[in-house]
Amino acid sequence: MTIPGSRRVGVFSTDINEEFGNLDGGWFCFGSLACDLSELTDLDTFHLRADYLYNDPESRDSATAPYAHSLAASVHLGKSTVEWVNEVIYVTGSISEVHGVTSLLSYTLTENEKWQAVMRYQYAHGDDDGLILQKRYERQAPKLSDGGSGEDYHAVYAGLNYYIYGHKLKLMAGVEWATMDGGDDGGSYDGWTSFAGFRFYF
Repeated sequence: MTIPGSRRVGVFSTDINEEFGNLDGGWFCFGSLACDLSELTDLDTFHLRADYLYNDPESRDSATAPYAHSLAASVHLGKSTVEWVNEVIYVTGSISEVHGVTSLLSYTLTENEKWQAVMRYQYAHGDDDGLILQKRYERQAPKLSDGGSGEDYHAVYAGLNYYIYGHKLKLMAGVEWATMDGGDDGGSYDGWTSFAGFRFYF
């Protein structure tokens, strides 16, 4: 039996320019492997994926984060109205080493597949204040010290999605609790954020 899958490889310049650019900046390369094991199980969805990015930026570049090596591995499981996606990441390079996990569980509430409940958990650890709170909207918290930098981050999100035109057009609303351990130099955070949005792409 042939297992369906995909392979992707790319090399890119990190020279930031509104036009074509001079291609005299740094560069990065990206590789991805994925396979679909659904036919080997009784699941509707069983996808495995691994991604790797090598980055060699110049000091003035900003197309990518300042990490030399970024790795991610994920598994996507689905059966009937339930889907579960888990991802593990590891990055290292010119700044501190960071690793983390994300787990996303979704449940379709209606037969017409319009309403969906979603729950997500995230954890990350970065040595030597290697993490920073999300720009939207945790970093806007009043009296936040050390720029919101820290070493251990936890976040739990719960929300509802309403699909107008599949995943290309939907309404979203939810609430998230997050906490950051900023260590002895400040940056600790514990707070709630509510979200409501309209998302689309083509």
